[in-house]
Amino acid sequence: SGLLGTAPWGPEVASGPTLHEGESDPRVAQLRNRLNLLGYTSDGTVPVGDAMMFDPELVDQVKAFQVDHGLVDDGAVGGRTLENINASVEDRLEQVLVNLERMRWMNHDLGSRRIEVNIPDYTATLYDNGQTLWHSRVVVGKADDTRTPEFSDEMTYLVVNPTWHIPDSIATRVYLPKLRNDPTVLERSNMSLFTRSGVKINPKLVNFSQYTAASFPFRVKQNPSLDNALGRVKFMFPNQYSIYLHDTPARSYFSKDARAFSNGCIRLEQPIELAEVLLQGQYDDPAGAFDAWLGAKSERTVNLGNPVRVHLLYRTAWADPDGEIRFRSDIYGRDAKVFSAMENAGVRLRAANG
Repeated sequence: SGLLGTAPWGPEVASGPTLHEGESDPRVAQLRNRLNLLGYTSDGTVPVGDAMMFDPELVDQVKAFQVDHGLVDDGAVGGRTLENINASVEDRLEQVLVNLERMRWMNHDLGSRRIEVNIPDYTATLYDNGQTLWHSRVVVGKADDTRTPEFSDEMTYLVVNPTWHIPDSIATRVYLPKLRNDPTVLERSNMSLFTRSGVKINPKLVNFSQYTAASFPFRVKQNPSLDNALGRVKFMFPNQYSIYLHDTPARSYFSKDARAFSNGCIRLEQPIELAEVLLQGQYDDPAGAFDAWLGAKSERTVNLGNPVRVHLLYRTAWADPDGEIRFRSDIYGRDAKVFSAMENAGVRLRAANG
C-alpha cells in the first residue's frame, strides 16, 4: 500500500493508433519508459536519439508483457495491450483485494481431482493431486445477457456426437426472425423443428409471422454433424443454468485474446484430449473407444466411472506457482461490484501518507 498516491510506473502511454515495430513516435518513448518501470527491462541500452524508435528489443519487452497478461503476443500495442500497460497501482491493488475475497468465499476443499474454468483468463484446466493433466483455451459467454455464471458442480457424463437442443431463448432470438424470412433456413443448418410434444414439423407449412418470442410453440434441434454447434462432444454437469463444456466447429475464436463469444456455455479448444483423459482407467484404449463412438455418427452418452468436480471461477488476479502475480481484464465488470461491496463493509485503500 506504500505505492498508493505515487507513480512508480511513470506516466501513462498516451492514447492513439496501434504502435508497431519499426515506427518512430513520441508515444514509443513513453511505452519504453513504462515497461522498464514495470520490470520489463531491456538488457542493452538505447541511445537517447533512438528512444522513439519501436525497435526489436522493445518488441520483445511488449511480447513478454502480453504473455504475462494473457494477450496475443504479437508485439504490437493496440487498445487491449495499452489498457493493461496503463493500469494504475490502485487498479491492481483493487484487483488483488477483490480476488482475495473471492478466494475467501471458496475456502474449502475444491477436490483433488477437479476442472477449473477461469472465465476472465479464457482457460480450463484439469488437476489431479496437484498435477495438471489437461489445459485448454476456452470461449466463454458474451459480455451481455449471456455471461457465463460462476458456480460449482460435478461432471458425471459426456455425450459423443451430441444433438443440440437449442434453448428457447436462442431459438426465439436468433432463429424465429430468420424463419419469418426463410422457412428453409433450418434445413440448410441440419436443424429440425418440433412441437413441444416432440412431433416433427415441416417449417414450410408454418406461418412464423404469427408468433412472437413469448408465443413461439416449437422447439429446434440440430442433428449431429461436423457443423453442429456443440462439435463432436459435450461434457455434462447438470445444473440450473444449463451450462456445460463442449467442442465447437468455430475454431478461429481461439486465436483471439478476448474470447467472449458464446451463449454462456464453455467452448473448448482441446475437447478430444479432455475426453480421453477422463476415460483413462475406465477403458483400456480411451482414444480408440472415443474414435469408434465418433465414427458411428450417432449420439452416444458415456457415463464417467470417475466423476469430476467442476468449478467455474472468475479470477482477474492470482499468483502463479512461482509467485508471480497475473492480471486479467474484468470482462464482465464484476470486480467493481465486489469492491464496492467491500468498501461498504469498511475496506479502504490508503495512500502512503494516509
